[in-house]
Amino acid sequence: LIYQQYPNFEIIIVSRDITDALSYYIASEIAQNSSIKHLSLEFGSYHYLGKKQALHQGIMHAQYEYIVTIDGDSYPESEYWHQSISHSILPTTDIVIGSSPYIKQHGWLNKWIRYDAMQVGLQYLSHAAIGKPYMAVGRNMAFRKTLWTADYLAKYENLPYGDDDTLVQFYQNKSININIDTKVFSYP
Repeated sequence: LIYQQYPNFEIIIVSRDITDALSYYIASEIAQNSSIKHLSLEFGSYHYLGKKQALHQGIMHAQYEYIVTIDGDSYPESEYWHQSISHSILPTTDIVIGSSPYIKQHGWLNKWIRYDAMQVGLQYLSHAAIGKPYMAVGRNMAFRKTLWTADYLAKYENLPYGDDDTLVQFYQNKSININIDTKVFSYP
């Protein structure tokens, strides 16, 4: 992500209970690149469960209007990923939904997983294209920071996951664009 060809962006890493080696690596990357922020969640009691607390902290510390999300175990297709997804953001755009295929590996299980993910992707992207969005993949989406509201959080505060889907469902009447050219890959 550090090498994305985009003029103004920041990388916010939110972690909890990481190894000393990973902490050292993050600190060395921050020393070389001022666009990286690291937020460490200490063990304790938080208002939100699971990944939602990390998202909440990252979004609250973000300085830009749009949040572009990717998972830690995923990687963009190219150094132009951020630029590509940003081209789908128009002045009225609230959410951009991208695709996230799985990496091809040997074996029938991998073929089945990739086929299933392709079917799911075709369904949610085509529904969004006809104005009936119902989900997204959080490892490749963008949304306005202002959508992360108290009303949204109150409705889904007991769900520790699924913010990609619930964000789209809560705001399905907003302006939602799709970008099938912007891909983020993951291992199944």
